[in-house]
Amino acid sequence: MKNIKKLSKELKNLDIDLEIDDFGMGYSSFYRIIQLDFNTIKIDKTMIDLVLENKKAQSIIRHIINMSHSLGVKTLAKGVENKNQLELLKLFGCDYIQGYYISKPLPFEELKEFIKQQNSTHPNP
Repeated sequence: MKNIKKLSKELKNLDIDLEIDDFGMGYSSFYRIIQLDFNTIKIDKTMIDLVLENKKAQSIIRHIINMSHSLGVKTLAKGVENKNQLELLKLFGCDYIQGYYISKPLPFEELKEFIKQQNSTHPNP
């Protein structure tokens, strides 16, 4: 684990963003948060699937977001599929989302067109 910790610091020093993926499942544990130097915690889709109807899932997600912010890192919710999930995650302070609510996976050429369309519809200030 020492080599991974050293490597994560070296990558961060090179301005390479690191993310802890699938947080809340499998090997993405609190131990990883302590050991690694990273920028974002990605909350696993299985948690997001439960967020609307399960109070325990809501509490856990809120705490993951608050913990992340207290550590100075961003949060990303994976698998957001509808506006109600998005609105609740916004209320909790989640920084980013990904999922079918935004778009299905796209081939590169379609992705470029999607980004162009989004930029023309929502220009940056």
